[in-house]
Amino acid sequence: MQYSNVIVLPTSKQPTMSSIEMVDCINTDRASKAKREGFSVPLQEVS
Repeated sequence: MQYSNVIVLPTSKQPTMSSIEMVDCINTDRASKAKREGFSVPLQEVS
């Protein structure tokens, strides 16, 4: 099985941010995109 969205970093490269920083960055990006589209953040589940 091949994965087209997997990125393999060379072992010589060190991460530039911690996991917590990465999650915060992703959440901030998602929130700004949602607000730009007129959605509230966090999104409410549809029941």
